[in-house]
Amino acid sequence: MRSAANLPSASALAHAALALCAGLLLLTVAQPLRTDDLWWHLALGRAFALHGPWLAEDPLLFAPAGPPTSASWLADVALAGIAHAAGFQPLRALHVASVAAILALAWSELRRASGSRAIASLGTAAFAALAAYRLLQLRPELFTIAATLLCYRWLIAAERASWRRVAGFAVLCALWSNAHAGFPLGLFALGAAAAGLALAGPLRPPEQRSADRARARRLAAAFGIAGLATLVNPNGIRAHLVYFTAGVSTPSLERIADDWSPVRLFALPATSQTSPLAWALAWLLAIGTGWVAARWVLRPDARRDLDPAKLALSLGSLAAMLSAVRFLWLGIFPLLLLAGIAAARPRHARRIAAAACAIAAAFAKLGEPRLVTREAVFDAAYYRRPFAATKQYAHAVWLLADSGVRGNLYDDYTIGGFAGYWLAPDVRSLVNGTLNVSSESLDALAAIAQRRGLQPGEDFAALLDRLGIDLFLGIRVPETRRTAAIGIATAAHLEDTPGWIPIFRNLNSAIYLRANDRNADNLDRLSRYYAGQGVPFDRQRGFEVDAVIRNAPDWAVRHGTIPRRFVHMAQVAAAGRATAAARNRVAAISAVLGRYERAIEIDRALLRAEPDAVPVRRRLVWSLLRLGRFEEASEQAAPLADRPTGDELSAWIAATAREVRTLDPGSARTAIAALAFLTPAEAAALQEGLEPPATRPPR
Repeated sequence: MRSAANLPSASALAHAALALCAGLLLLTVAQPLRTDDLWWHLALGRAFALHGPWLAEDPLLFAPAGPPTSASWLADVALAGIAHAAGFQPLRALHVASVAAILALAWSELRRASGSRAIASLGTAAFAALAAYRLLQLRPELFTIAATLLCYRWLIAAERASWRRVAGFAVLCALWSNAHAGFPLGLFALGAAAAGLALAGPLRPPEQRSADRARARRLAAAFGIAGLATLVNPNGIRAHLVYFTAGVSTPSLERIADDWSPVRLFALPATSQTSPLAWALAWLLAIGTGWVAARWVLRPDARRDLDPAKLALSLGSLAAMLSAVRFLWLGIFPLLLLAGIAAARPRHARRIAAAACAIAAAFAKLGEPRLVTREAVFDAAYYRRPFAATKQYAHAVWLLADSGVRGNLYDDYTIGGFAGYWLAPDVRSLVNGTLNVSSESLDALAAIAQRRGLQPGEDFAALLDRLGIDLFLGIRVPETRRTAAIGIATAAHLEDTPGWIPIFRNLNSAIYLRANDRNADNLDRLSRYYAGQGVPFDRQRGFEVDAVIRNAPDWAVRHGTIPRRFVHMAQVAAAGRATAAARNRVAAISAVLGRYERAIEIDRALLRAEPDAVPVRRRLVWSLLRLGRFEEASEQAAPLADRPTGDELSAWIAATAREVRTLDPGSARTAIAALAFLTPAEAAALQEGLEPPATRPPR
């Protein structure tokens, strides 16, 4: 009689659910390159290819803790080599192929464990949801995910692993230890499985103990042989200690919330990397694995039928999953354990199909929503771009590259890798995703984002001077979701700061130069660059937005300073013929660009016609605060303080306008720097008509 779990209707539904999850995932993987850390991997790969894996200094950072780690040097060289030889598009193809292979390998193992295609599709859909955030990033970690699955397939799933497989895994480990720092996960899997067999011995039936001991010895031998193979890397035994030594001379990994924050089962997911679906699946795996472990301890028949190696690996993987969001993909091992148990219960075909459909629906709605439901994901023109230049604020980076400036650059942590790839070694950054910096540097990064000093009595400008920063790249528009310490809009941080001049400004970014003797040559380079572009540039005042818009409007449009048709819209607004919506847009763009007087003039007129226009009043108060006109700001903010509960943005602006009058100048400037006036929807509307940065071929 046919197994109910393999009935066509149940299988079809489960396979369709997996197809939806995998299709969405692969469609998103195929996007223009979006992984921030890929850029420093490419840059270091270029350096490793030229100088070998033992670099004497970090070519990307100006204040590194030491030479860059060579933990992934081989993968970096391979990625850089592909980009150099064939361009960025083959990297995208490699990414899609790698993720497809990982999903296929997971499905194959789940099929072997359960004997059911429907269960395999259900389990793979769950794995895709758990691993999505890691799979969406083109990083050497993809090698670790695939290699860990191969370790399970070759050595743990088999009742008796052949010596040929042990030798093959040792070769894989030698390669793995040069490709990614996650190679100890292979040894962890072998060690957990061997320990599970050894510890379970006294509880297993006598007829199984001999086979268990033989299998444990084989896994222990594989552990030793593979462990020796992993020593064939530039760092030797030190490569095994990367996680444990992090935080001694460099920042501890737990400070990087996107990778190392724990999965807190008793708190709703608070990071974008732990989607509600992944959190719910982690709960289900914790309950299911705990139930299996309790059943194994309490029931003799369970101890006879259930493989203690797989149970031990599942328990260890569950602990790793909960310790850090980056290990959620290890949920594949509890899934394999539960799939094996589900194979003995073929009656539940409809439940299998229903669960698969539920995961697919939740994945489409809740699984990594920032990435899967991106508005451009079904736009064919979008996919023709090799990488996401707008995400990396490439207009500003291209300006630095084309002008030929030199020096030390402050930029946001998220774009440090991109800046390093295109600008180093002439321009080196304070920090990037390698985290090859001291903890003090990371503290400085947070202080700079908040526009404050770090040491007692130190102000913001003094901190920049102490760090030796020559160039400051500020980013983002002031919108409400940018309120975290490292997410504040920094584009206006150095407005009217003595000793600094603006050298570029567009709607999303700004660059400032430290105007001292050390940067005299940079000022010459910038003057020559702008003269060649036909763009006005004053050696004393720097880049003046009004002059550039007036005298080089086409250049301003091409570089994202203003949207298309802005000049015409502003002229019509100045003549009094524009609609309220058009004047509102002109005022918003003017405010973001630092043209506060122009924005204030328009906003006062708009409020005379409509006193209850809350977005206009927010912007007016914000502009007045930026100009230091605190009394006027407080007066104009009074209606915002009376807004209904729930309008947190208005309350924030009103409270800031009330409080800054009591603060010293430095503290007032810090409070105002963190303030936003745009909602996310308003910020998105502001970007309409902006010219995206052109992409460039690899260096």
